Amino acid sequence: MAQHKKHLPLILTALLFSFGCEGKGENLADDSVESGAANAVASSLSDHEVRRQRGLDVLQTLTGTDDPEAFARKFVAQNGALGSFALDFVMGDIWGREQLSRRDRNLIVLAILGALN
Repeated sequence: MAQHKKHLPLILTALLFSFGCEGKGENLADDSVESGAANAVASSLSDHEVRRQRGLDVLQTLTGTDDPEAFARKFVAQNGALGSFALDFVMGDIWGREQLSRRDRNLIVLAILGALN
């Protein structure tokens, strides 16, 4: 476990720039339709809840799990405050942005990780 923790800052840095790829051939038009529905739901939630929901969506896309909340609870339990920060801010706020597709974000992460190692 300690061996993996030394790589956590490197991974989180890469995650700040991009995250996850659906692998289904993304369409930007589909993203705008989904984001409209997400914005309607987001207006009734607090800022933290919106970030957490976006983070769970990205986590579900990344892992392909049917229950991203259980995965998130385990992730936060293992990594504490850093795990909560990664889920809410990195995945929810940074990766939830609509300026780049998840495919492009994934390519950026791969390039960064390849350049660093």
